[in-house]
Amino acid sequence: AMQKLLEHSDIYKIKIDWKKEEIKFNAFKRWIDLWAQE
Repeated sequence: AMQKLLEHSDIYKIKIDWKKEEIKFNAFKRWIDLWAQE
């Protein structure tokens, strides 16, 4: 049971990291779009 819990927490961590990367990427893309409009 402990093993399953650890596996799940790893997956959860990966998901959170991925979400953070996605947010960073979106912010970066928005900045590029704004810059391109100048």
